[in-house]
Amino acid sequence: MSDGPGENELWTVAQAATYWGVTESRARAILANRGIKRVSGYPADQIQAVELRQGARTDLHEGAAAVEGPTQSPTTTPLTQPAENSGSI
Repeated sequence: MSDGPGENELWTVAQAATYWGVTESRARAILANRGIKRVSGYPADQIQAVELRQGARTDLHEGAAAVEGPTQSPTTTPLTQPAENSGSI
């Protein structure tokens, strides 16, 4: 019984990064987060099985409750007082 094509193929971080369209550093993080162990390369079938998901903002759709951060009150006094005009030139 033979394995199907690519079942035991090992890929490098560079190949995984190229496949996902990310940097090698990001590819290493993805592999670590998914628990894919390195064995002189990474299992190609496991790399191809990863679905990258990018989080979506939830505050942009209509009806979303506005989330207000801390407010900053306007300055009511100047930081420096203007010099008094002594009337002499």
